[in-house]
Amino acid sequence: MVSKMNMLVLMVFLGASIRCCSAQTTHVVGDSLGWVVPPGGAIAYSTWAANKTFIVGDTLVFNFTTQEHDVAKVTKAAFDSCDPTSPISLQTDGPASIALNQSGEHFFICTIGQHCNRGQKLAINVTSSSATTPSPSPATTPSSPPPASTPTPLSPSPATPPSSTATPPSTSTSPPPPTTTTTPPTSSTTPPPPGNSAASLSVTGLFSGILSIAVVLLY
Repeated sequence: MVSKMNMLVLMVFLGASIRCCSAQTTHVVGDSLGWVVPPGGAIAYSTWAANKTFIVGDTLVFNFTTQEHDVAKVTKAAFDSCDPTSPISLQTDGPASIALNQSGEHFFICTIGQHCNRGQKLAINVTSSSATTPSPSPATTPSSPPPASTPTPLSPSPATPPSSTATPPSTSTSPPPPTTTTTPPTSSTTPPPPGNSAASLSVTGLFSGILSIAVVLLY
């Protein structure tokens, strides 16, 4: 039982040791560029540092040629003004290794000539643990279903107004042809004057009487 407990404690200790050792990282400053006056200015080292994560226990390695460059750890004010007069630490033999034993900002420059003013300077931020707090992801708003597509009503084509030039129907109707009334002829004839008719009758009667007498006498 005791031997099993000892083995368990030993395994826990070894696991912690391996984790601690694996957490330490050696960073070669500038990678293949090394510690030189960068052709593009200070942005070369600021871009390099932005892509790295530095934690307490890591090591920086500055690859440079002795007597051509050096590396000095300085304050932020000295870093901004490229002032090499009062460095925190200075290493003149390359390559130089610097252990990162404290969290916070660390500033490094080259003190030779105008190398710092020409961009040979490095600023990094060291954290106490590699476990970084993930940025809170914004709450995902449930996507609302797309609105039902409403069929677009067909716009009625405007009715063509009647042509204003159309001849309006004549309101006045042609009067019917006048009825021709035929006046019947007057059937009544004007009688002869009464005096003449009586004379004619007297003459006729007289003539008839004479004729009758003549006939009798002959027979």
